[in-house]
Formats: sequence, structure tokens, C-alpha cells
Amino acid sequence: MNRTIRCAHCRCLVLPNPRVKTQRFCSNKTCQGARKAQWQRTKLAPLLLDSGVLCSDIVREAQLLFKAIEKEGLQGGKGDNNWVVRHRQIHDPGIQQEPYWFVRD
Repeated sequence: MNRTIRCAHCRCLVLPNPRVKTQRFCSNKTCQGARKAQWQRTKLAPLLLDSGVLCSDIVREAQLLFKAIEKEGLQGGKGDNNWVVRHRQIHDPGIQQEPYWFVRD
């Protein structure tokens, strides 16, 4: 026998899908959006920091920053002609001499 349920969002009577044992929402688009929003709140709640920022946002910003630095480093090497010179200038400013295998274009 078919039993009806009330939608948890719009409160209308719905014949549930017999294959879905825990159905609580109807197939209306707004109700499905409410179901998705509720699911996201429950799943993402542990990822929220004290400031209300998602950990995934922080991870994404770090990845973008790393990619930008990596891209700048790879392209920046072309302008400076050699990474060895930049490395020596940073780590040993007393040495300004280029290595013997360095050929400037």
C-alpha cells in the first residue's frame, strides 16, 4: 500500500519513491535546492574555522599562490638568464661573479 509523506521543505503530501527508504523532500526544484543546502551545511560544518572561513578556501588560496610563485619563478628565470646567479645573490651577496659555465645571450 502506498503511503504518503510530507515534504520537509514545502510541507506538501508526496508519494515517496519506493526505492528511497529515507526520502524526506519532494521533487520540486526549490525543495531539492533546500535539501542540497541542508546537506552542504551538515557536511561542511566541521570544516568551518572560528572566523567562518572554510578550510577549503584557505587551501585553494594557498594552491593559487603556490602556482603563481612557481609560474613566476619558471618564467622569471628566462629574464635573469640563470637561476644560479639569482641564488648566489640571495644566499651569498659577497659573490657577484658568474659561474664559468654561464653564457650570457
